[in-house]
Amino acid sequence: MGNAVKKIYNDKYIITSFLSKNTSLIIKGIASLFIMMSHIIVDCPFLVKKLFPGNLWVSVFFFYSAYGLVFSVKNKKQYIVGFLGRKFFQIYLPFFVAESSYTLFLCFKNGQMNPVDILLGCLGIKLSNGSLWYVIEIIVIYLFFYIWVRFFNLKHKWFWVLSYVVFVLLSVAFDIATCWYVSTSAFLLGLFWDEILNWLSKLQFSYLFFSKLIPFVFIILYITKVWIEYNKIAFWDIKSTYLQTFVDMVLVILFIPLLIISSRMITGAPKILLYFGKISYEVYLWHLFVFLVVICFFSNPYVKIVLTVLFSLGWASVMFYIKGRLLKKK
Repeated sequence: MGNAVKKIYNDKYIITSFLSKNTSLIIKGIASLFIMMSHIIVDCPFLVKKLFPGNLWVSVFFFYSAYGLVFSVKNKKQYIVGFLGRKFFQIYLPFFVAESSYTLFLCFKNGQMNPVDILLGCLGIKLSNGSLWYVIEIIVIYLFFYIWVRFFNLKHKWFWVLSYVVFVLLSVAFDIATCWYVSTSAFLLGLFWDEILNWLSKLQFSYLFFSKLIPFVFIILYITKVWIEYNKIAFWDIKSTYLQTFVDMVLVILFIPLLIISSRMITGAPKILLYFGKISYEVYLWHLFVFLVVICFFSNPYVKIVLTVLFSLGWASVMFYIKGRLLKKK
């Protein structure tokens, strides 16, 4: 095999491996752990918190969701038939159970039982557990995707770019929390992934060059973002929070290629990470409920973290098993 051909083969293998079932499950499992940690280390020092950038790891799920949707429509006949019904049972019902549990426990804990707020909280219209914003957003995205495929059959992808730009502008205008849109750009990355690879191949993409450049740029930008956040730095009358958000949006775009580069190290990873990937959605849904219960009985910050992680993984396993049995019967 010639050097040029071998190089192209190796580059494609690394990228394809990142999209494989096992590798994606491992990365999702790692992502769920980092997201959980980002929410429960509230009592830890600032720099420790920065080791668990939850917003970057959420982008993993946006990317894989988009790529998986496009791949499935292209390769599975009639995939879109019954699509919304499947997503209702797989995504919304587990969310409804988790959000209802959190809402009811919070009302019981605080002694407030407003029926309207309880109903809105359980349905997810007025989130009691704000960390579950991702579920609401991905459900809306699934609805948009279904309409798009039905009417345009994967054509006119510019629609998604325009929608995202409008979404960001409206979020800024109405001061909506940045978590709602910072990580979403990874969905566009997954949506356009095939086009991006074709574009890179035409530019004679050098994996070796990018494998060195991307980590370097990412680290510099992340350190810059932490520095801005810690010192509340503002440039040219631009608020510190705006600068952080902008850098975060760039970091999200770099994070997926960074994971592709890092995925080479996943070979031989412990098989338990595959399992964590399978229960990643349940870990995401339930970890703050578990944390809410744990802090009622324990005050030591490290004890709270350890118990939350252990009980979250255990309870997520139970809920994953129950969901599997119910879906199997359905």
